[in-house]
Amino acid sequence: SIVNSASVIPPSGLVDENTDNNTEKDTDTLNLLSLTKLAAAEHTDYLVLGEEVTYTYTLTNNGTSTLVAPFSITDDQIGTPKGTPFTCGTVTSLAPGESITCTATYNITQDDLDTGMLTNFATGFAVDADGDTVTSNEATQSIGADQQPMIGLAKELVAINTVSTQ
Repeated sequence: SIVNSASVIPPSGLVDENTDNNTEKDTDTLNLLSLTKLAAAEHTDYLVLGEEVTYTYTLTNNGTSTLVAPFSITDDQIGTPKGTPFTCGTVTSLAPGESITCTATYNITQDDLDTGMLTNFATGFAVDADGDTVTSNEATQSIGADQQPMIGLAKELVAINTVSTQ
């Protein structure tokens, strides 16, 4: 918290009949929201088209004031359309030091396989006591494709024709 104090002292020769209103304090709190994003342990890489990758998002109130719902996440690869905010958790408030966790899934596309790397970016949001939006850091997660390029050739004899040698 940040505390500001101000005092008024009357000039020399003047009498202030009400000194109770000469000092004022204002306490400001620090709003700080952090986001971590992790792919499930089994998704250190991906192999096939349509494979489902599960991400876990953790929003933590690292500030000095209680934050209130809605708690939401935007992820550039999640949602319809991509980047549409989704709700994280069902709690109505987060006291300093508290966290909430939510998950979302993503299905691997052919572009992801061709590129060989899937990187996406997420940001979390909450609301402070004044109704202002509190924005988290941007969390990034990258996973690589387990590319096993191959090409096959199959040859099959379908007929034998005898050609006259005469």
